[in-house]
Amino acid sequence: IFDLGRVLTAAKEDAISKLQTKPIIVNNYEGGFSSQLGKFNLSAAYYFSTSKLGTNMIQVDGFSVAERLPERVWGYEVQADYQILKQLTVGGNYAYVQGRGDKDSDGNFYGPNDIYLKSNRIPPVKMTAYAKFGDKRLNVELYWMYVGDRDLFQPNAKGAYAIGEGPIHSFDLWNLATAYKVTERIRVKLGIENIFDTDYYPTTSQFYGTNANYTRGNGTRFNLALGYSF
Repeated sequence: IFDLGRVLTAAKEDAISKLQTKPIIVNNYEGGFSSQLGKFNLSAAYYFSTSKLGTNMIQVDGFSVAERLPERVWGYEVQADYQILKQLTVGGNYAYVQGRGDKDSDGNFYGPNDIYLKSNRIPPVKMTAYAKFGDKRLNVELYWMYVGDRDLFQPNAKGAYAIGEGPIHSFDLWNLATAYKVTERIRVKLGIENIFDTDYYPTTSQFYGTNANYTRGNGTRFNLALGYSF
């Protein structure tokens, strides 16, 4: 059942029976595979979901309410890794998601009145790559993450975007995680986020489309930990 709190907060009807409280029934379909060829591993999955009454949020008189329209969401994900050496593995991941709403409920999701689902529900393309090295004492993991663009909506007459419709611009980050076994009981760990101090705005800051939420992401941060096993 959809969020009744939002329904009641924005309600203008004079009877509960008139409220839009029909449940959201989603049909999910998914298929994929996983394969290993020597030192190479590959897996992929595709998914597709439909709903006659979706949960796309819109602003009505200052309240966020659900736009009850048919929806389709689909996407796929691919993961691969390869063991170059006994201690060294490299890999990556690619994920894509998209969603549409049938605004006029005519069964065609690509008509002139139909819409893309907002970015607070549908993320932009995401890609990661990594390298992992590990032996008896040292473990090093280097990660790269890329978040793509998603600019599918238009501002209103005043140049403002609705929540979830702000344009998302791409960015990429590098992160590092290391651990060193000093002795059988002592271990030192070091983690570094945003190694190159990249200036970026997280997707949530961008898709909200408001100055109040448009805040930069964290710069370079590190965490140093010392562990002792009794």
